[in-house]
Amino acid sequence: MNDSSCQTRLCLALGACETTNIEPTRLWLGKLARRLDIASVTLHLPLESRMYTGLKPLIEDLQRNNIAVLAAPAHPVSSSAARSQPQGGEDMQDGENRSRDTNLLDRQLSTIAGLDVDGLHLPPVFATEYNLEQARNIFASQAIVGVDCGTSRHRAMVLGEAGADYVAFSPGSDQSSGSMEELVEWWQQIFTVPCVALDVTRRSQIETLLQIPADFISLGPALLSDLQQNRQLLSWLADKCPARTLPFEVGQS
Repeated sequence: MNDSSCQTRLCLALGACETTNIEPTRLWLGKLARRLDIASVTLHLPLESRMYTGLKPLIEDLQRNNIAVLAAPAHPVSSSAARSQPQGGEDMQDGENRSRDTNLLDRQLSTIAGLDVDGLHLPPVFATEYNLEQARNIFASQAIVGVDCGTSRHRAMVLGEAGADYVAFSPGSDQSSGSMEELVEWWQQIFTVPCVALDVTRRSQIETLLQIPADFISLGPALLSDLQQNRQLLSWLADKCPARTLPFEVGQS
C-alpha cells in the first residue's frame, strides 16, 4: 500500500554525463517520475557553456510535469574536495581564492539564468553570503536559491539567516559536526528553513531520514543507478514516496 502521508519529498541530482547525453536521461527520468514523488532535479552543469544548449528539452519536460529544475554552477574543484576542507565562515577562504571563485560564478550566472530554470543550487565552494546575494540579484525574485553547506552547522545557520530558500547537508570527510543524518535531525528540530539531505546512497539512510523526517532527500548517482537496475529497491521507494502527479509527459525534442 502506498504511504500517501509521507512528509519527505525526493530530489534527483544529475552530473555532467547525464546533462550532456540528454535523450537516455529523458527516458529514465520519465520512468522514475511515474513511480516516485520527485520535487526537483538539480543539473550539475559542465564548465563549458556551449554544452548547455541541449538541456532545453529536458528542462521543459520536467517543468511540464511540475518538477522544479535547479542548476548547479561548475567549478574546477570537485564538490567532494570542497566538502572535505574546513568549513567555518567566508573568512576561511583567502582573498585571492574568494575573488577567483566569485568571478567564475558571475560569468556563469547570467548564462544559467538564460536556461529558464526554476532556481540555483550553490555547491560548497560557492556557498557564501556574497554569492547568495549575487544570485538573488540576477535571478527572478521567485527563483529558488539553495546552498550546499557540506557538514558545516555554522555555514548553514549563516546562510539560512541570509535568506537561502533551503540549506543542504552533504557527506564529507569531516565528521566532527556529526553525520549527515545527525545534521539533518539537528536542523529540523530548531529551524524552519527547508533542509535537504544530499547524495543519499543507501536504503538505510533513506529509512533514517524518513523517520526524522527530512524535508527533502536527494538521491545520489550510485542510488539512481541502482534504481534503474533494481526493481525491488524502486518498488520499495515508490511505496514510501509514491508519485503525486499525473503520468510523466515527454514533449517533442
